[in-house]
Amino acid sequence: MGGRQKENGSKLEGLILSDLWPYDGRMPRHTAQPGAKERTAARRLKALELRKMGMSYRAIADRLSINGETPVSFVQIFKDVRRANRETLLASKQTCDELVALERARLDMARLSIAADVAKGKLGAIDRWLKISERESKLMGLDKPFKFEDATPPTTRRLRNLTVAELQLFEALLQKVEQPLFEIEEEEMPF
Repeated sequence: MGGRQKENGSKLEGLILSDLWPYDGRMPRHTAQPGAKERTAARRLKALELRKMGMSYRAIADRLSINGETPVSFVQIFKDVRRANRETLLASKQTCDELVALERARLDMARLSIAADVAKGKLGAIDRWLKISERESKLMGLDKPFKFEDATPPTTRRLRNLTVAELQLFEALLQKVEQPLFEIEEEEMPF
């Protein structure tokens, strides 16, 4: 036992609690049964497949509970499907990102191979450079049409739908509201 002991020879005096019980603040983990992770992953995939086929979470739970060794709640199935979806999306996003990175590396390699000819002003190389740049712009989404958002406030947009008579009435109401309080006659006051 490592720890601090006083020089009086007592073995327990001066020991640190962590010497007796090495608790690190986390809850103790249950030892997983062999193959538990694999069974859980298989259950998630099966639940996801059944959900894609249109089955409800309860029906999936019932089916997996009958076929499996332990009963499964529909809440657990919901969590399984959500997690499987997240993992699938993450994997496809990573794959997509990897493909984009690979394609950009290829375009950079092609651009590098013609850089000297472009610097010399060779028209064929310049044309090829522009095609490579065009391809990269499409790949990165730079050629997508830009949508301008209507900067008009929502209130103004709603006012456009009013008739001329309604706009005149609205203008008259605004003029009354903008008058100082002492100029409004008593019979005009709503309170």
